[in-house]
Amino acid sequence: NLGGGADYGALTNCLITGNQARAGGGVGDATLENCVISSNLANSSGGGAYYCVLSHCLLTNNAATNAASGWGGGAASSTLRYCQVVGNTSAHNGGGVSSCQVTNCTVRANTARSYGGGANGGSLNSCVLAENTAAEYGGGMDNATLTGCVLSNNAANSGGGSYAGWLSNCVVLNNRATNNGGGADRSALLNCRLNGNSAAGYGGGVHRGAVIGRSDAIG
Repeated sequence: NLGGGADYGALTNCLITGNQARAGGGVGDATLENCVISSNLANSSGGGAYYCVLSHCLLTNNAATNAASGWGGGAASSTLRYCQVVGNTSAHNGGGVSSCQVTNCTVRANTARSYGGGANGGSLNSCVLAENTAAEYGGGMDNATLTGCVLSNNAANSGGGSYAGWLSNCVVLNNRATNNGGGADRSALLNCRLNGNSAAGYGGGVHRGAVIGRSDAIG
């Protein structure tokens, strides 16, 4: 089933909390503005929202619970603008968002048991990804495209800030890895700045990545 709290429609100034569904634990296939989506559960994708368009919303404490197919604790396959995605979890990939188009948002303190603590897949523009964690790869993000974003204080086994990502005009600051690539691992960085990142293994700043243009890796 889709959309534990609401399925389809337009919602404004709403609180969507404590719902459960296979996908879109809080809401599915809807347009939302100025809403709070909290403490919802999805067995598969989108603990908070799935296939939605969200503007000026808060997504917090939602979870995608399936260890094999749980994608996007906060949101999956959605478009987010001027939103806050805080404290969501995924039992698989994308603690905050998965396969989303995200603009001018804050993605903070989300957790994934596999890849992409903050974001997995999709694209993020002018966003802040901070204090996210992934048990395996990409504490800040995994396999996503970032433009004009800040990645700070994220952590993972490899790729504390970014893993297998493409970053343009980004700041990668104070991320850490217990293995390789404190700032970024297996990522491409164009005109980026890396500072204060650390790794217990190889590449405190960048490990096995491409640093292009005027990118500056420090630490």
